[in-house]
Amino acid sequence: MSTFNWVLAIVTRDYTDEYLKLYRSLGVQTVLGTPASGTASRSMLHFLGLEASEKTILMCACGAETEKRLMHALIHRMHIDIAGNGIALSIPLASLGGQTAAQVLIGQTIDDDARRAAKEERRMEKTAHELIIAIANTGYTDLVMESARKAKAGGGTIVHAKGTGTGLAEQFFGVKIVSEKEMVLIVAKSEDRSPIMRAIMEGAGAATKAQAVVFSLPISAVAGLSAFQEEPEAPETADASAPANA
Repeated sequence: MSTFNWVLAIVTRDYTDEYLKLYRSLGVQTVLGTPASGTASRSMLHFLGLEASEKTILMCACGAETEKRLMHALIHRMHIDIAGNGIALSIPLASLGGQTAAQVLIGQTIDDDARRAAKEERRMEKTAHELIIAIANTGYTDLVMESARKAKAGGGTIVHAKGTGTGLAEQFFGVKIVSEKEMVLIVAKSEDRSPIMRAIMEGAGAATKAQAVVFSLPISAVAGLSAFQEEPEAPETADASAPANA
């Protein structure tokens, strides 16, 4: 079981500040947020008795015990399980890019078990592919991708997000870190994960202006990426000898 989790919550935008207060009360040091919109049809909203609303996606990394407390609080304090309030999910991290990523993303409230596990390139799950996520200061995604390509990474996707850290990152790095962040998402084969993460840490990590932290998530399946996809097996038929219909 992974010691770290990536918790993603989609909430009503009007209540973003209330959610952030909850996160901080539970010791979650760094939260990334980005605006979003729901896609439910008018007929479905009418059927459920709901109104369309703008959403915010909140993302954070936390240790196992903090994740349990957070998910419990989202249900019992924010009532996220009530229709229209949002949704939250927890994804096990496949790996963390060393102590730096653990310290910045999870902070000083890191669980004891998680602290022991947070070693360089700690391997947590085994899957064929992984999603590498690098969180960097705005304007330095090119540096992140240049570093990743040195380890033969393919293309990446950039997501703009606003950091809501409580000052821990500034204290840790000893320099001011801007609140505006950009996330670079890279899909890679599991055997390529470590070289790519290491290249990002060396070329765009804490000692650079990008100040990127990097981690990865396990991917159970990949579709639409010809470089990674394997030819699926043909489905079995009831009678392989039966002639096809004309």
